[in-house]
Amino acid sequence: IANGGNHSWNMVKIDGQYYHVDTTWDDPVPNKPGSVHYNYFLKNTKQLKVDHQWDENAYPVATSSKFNYFHNMTNMVEKDGMYYYSDSKDNLLYKMDKKTLKKTKVLGDKAPYFAIQGQWIYYSNYSNGGYLYKVKLNGKEKKQINSIHSEVVFIKDNILYYQNTKLKKNLKLVL
Repeated sequence: IANGGNHSWNMVKIDGQYYHVDTTWDDPVPNKPGSVHYNYFLKNTKQLKVDHQWDENAYPVATSSKFNYFHNMTNMVEKDGMYYYSDSKDNLLYKMDKKTLKKTKVLGDKAPYFAIQGQWIYYSNYSNGGYLYKVKLNGKEKKQINSIHSEVVFIKDNILYYQNTKLKKNLKLVL
């Protein structure tokens, strides 16, 4: 049971430890292509009990907090040994080394929607009207691309797709 209604999720076992995974609650509604959250990814029992209920005696207890760093990631993209993500607390764009888990801020713009192509990050800059920008993976060479409030940013077949929220229209830009 979750939020008072019937609901189900999964338990997984990684390196001998159990974790809860609720992919339904990590899929934004309405659907936004390329957007996934990690709030309910590899949670322990204590964390999941905040808003989920179940017959705890019928399932293993999940105690590990090893993967808690995922819980603040929104729209994460893995590239070249790094996790690039918008932090759910401040919406700033960060990167995290997969091996060391060292977190570094890429830039100080709020970037809730972004995609990566080659060495460029394309993002909706909520620090400047939600306009579309691009910046190198190292946070340098920032450039504004449009003057339209843009959301739901994703790339497919070298085409950048984004949504003009004012017109509720999907637009694209060939890269």
